[in-house]
Amino acid sequence: KPAIISRRQFLIIKNKYNLNKILMIETFYYKLSKIYNKFLLDWKKHKSQIENIEITFLIPSFPKNTFRSYKEYWTSYILDIGCYPIDILNLMNLKLKKPIIKISRKHIKINFIDANIKINIKIGIGEYTNKIVLHKFKKNYSYEYSPIFYSREGIRYNSIFYKDKFNQSNKIINK
Repeated sequence: KPAIISRRQFLIIKNKYNLNKILMIETFYYKLSKIYNKFLLDWKKHKSQIENIEITFLIPSFPKNTFRSYKEYWTSYILDIGCYPIDILNLMNLKLKKPIIKISRKHIKINFIDANIKINIKIGIGEYTNKIVLHKFKKNYSYEYSPIFYSREGIRYNSIFYKDKFNQSNKIINK
């Protein structure tokens, strides 16, 4: 990962594979998880009511002496972990306007606006966080899926946060 990081590389590989009649497929293993499938079902069911999408993917550090340690650190964020939020937004079939991007030494923050949905993405270095949250503000509900971009065994959960009629926060966790 990544297999291709430039248009030039893509064209070289495409030509070689076409000549030899070989099919190259890119896959994201997170799409094979139960939590991803739950997210997709909830997205399709509640899409018209979602007002905000929050995607956070932070890792404690990048291994040294890999493509992740480019001098331009932000390229490592995009190539290594930025591909996941981009992939999932593409799958959600949103009509995104030009993003507002803020780059710091430890994070990249990307904000989009769809027709009625605000999208906030944060990727980079920090306390490990790997989640997507769908917010339904009119109903005071939020649906959290964590870890979303992860396929190995481990604890997975999706949570529903909501405020009751007394404006008290509540949380339901499904593992």
